[in-house]
Amino acid sequence: DEKEYDEDKEEYDEDEKEYDEDEEEYDEDEERDGAGDRGVSNNAEFGWKLAGDGNNCSWPGPLIRMQRGNTYGLMVRGSGDEDIKTNLHTHGLHVAGHGNGDDIARYVSGNDVIIYQMNIEEHHMGGTFWYHSHFHGETATQAKGGAFGMLIIEDEGKDVEINDAKVVQFLSSKDHELLLVAANRDDSWIANGV
Repeated sequence: DEKEYDEDKEEYDEDEKEYDEDEEEYDEDEERDGAGDRGVSNNAEFGWKLAGDGNNCSWPGPLIRMQRGNTYGLMVRGSGDEDIKTNLHTHGLHVAGHGNGDDIARYVSGNDVIIYQMNIEEHHMGGTFWYHSHFHGETATQAKGGAFGMLIIEDEGKDVEINDAKVVQFLSSKDHELLLVAANRDDSWIANGV
């Protein structure tokens, strides 16, 4: 399991799995699931970087998939700017809210790195959840800037009597009135993902 990183090429090779920062896309065969008990397995540029700082990032942040019975390490890196502080918070996960868990008092700035440990118990319900930046005083600004994303806990299909969804949809708007209008429509395809 020899890992090579060439700074000149900006490529990371691991058993023929490649990520090229210039192309910003993963090899089709690359494992996209969460880290399992192995630590952090995939790197992604979350939407934490604020508009105008010259950096490209995903908006919203990447879809994170987890499975019951595993422990995951979610890494958050600072932007390099000591004045920009951020962190990570999840909604709906039954995980520790202190220590290395979902502790909103922890944050990164400058070149700091923190790893959130998410222990997804065997009995955790499957479903769709979300995460976002939760640094007090900056939560709304950072979340509106793209510091959020979907998080899915896989289930075995026993929780709900339907097949696994083939399409993942994420509705986001800075205009809350627009969301209220969308929520009051009778279009079943929005609710069912069809």
